[in-house]
Amino acid sequence: MNPESFAPDHSGYRPCRLKRFTAVLYFRFDASDVVVVGLFTSGENERGLQNRE
Repeated sequence: MNPESFAPDHSGYRPCRLKRFTAVLYFRFDASDVVVVGLFTSGENERGLQNRE
């Protein structure tokens, strides 16, 4: 997968839905690195993502 193919959402993070694990992975770019900022399984509240850096 190409991480640049995922568009940022309203929070500025890029969500990637994982079909096999029914989860959503949130990431961002930091210079040339990809930084994972959250992994939420189905049913978890994703509001906590707003306070992460």
